[in-house]
Amino acid sequence: MHTGNDPVCGVEWRNGFTGLVLLVIVPVAIWLLLAGFDEGFVPAEREAYARNSKLLMKLASARWNGISLPLLGLFAALAWEIRRSVQRFRDPFAIRAGETSVAFHRQINRDPLAWGDIDKVRIHQSGLKSEISIWPKAAPPVQIKNVDQEMAAAFAEAARSRGVTVG
Repeated sequence: MHTGNDPVCGVEWRNGFTGLVLLVIVPVAIWLLLAGFDEGFVPAEREAYARNSKLLMKLASARWNGISLPLLGLFAALAWEIRRSVQRFRDPFAIRAGETSVAFHRQINRDPLAWGDIDKVRIHQSGLKSEISIWPKAAPPVQIKNVDQEMAAAFAEAARSRGVTVG
């Protein structure tokens, strides 16, 4: 992502535990994939295991032609989240603000906006919650959740200094 002008500030997502979470969910996703195709990956002692995870056992036993579509569905959902987490880990900036425009991370799927095309910016911070909302003049608002609070405040100040309403 590049704004085409010199960077003024950026706003990162809070990725504090992303690496640790990936260390946990990647093996789980791999297990789901393998268990989805091979019933042997589900523990043989089903009775003892089922007490702890009745839902998982039901999903694992729901097979069509030997394939557990529910487990593969869970794998697909986890794989999607792993992909998103890796993208955010590789490029942690949700927003990059330059002298003339603001560009968004590719996950946000929005074209860059010139500062003059932004009507209002709202920063919402309370406890662990932090969110930036950007209202373009001629498009639906952009809401970005779970951002670094200090960087969000710096972004709000950059927006204010360019004549954008901050509230």
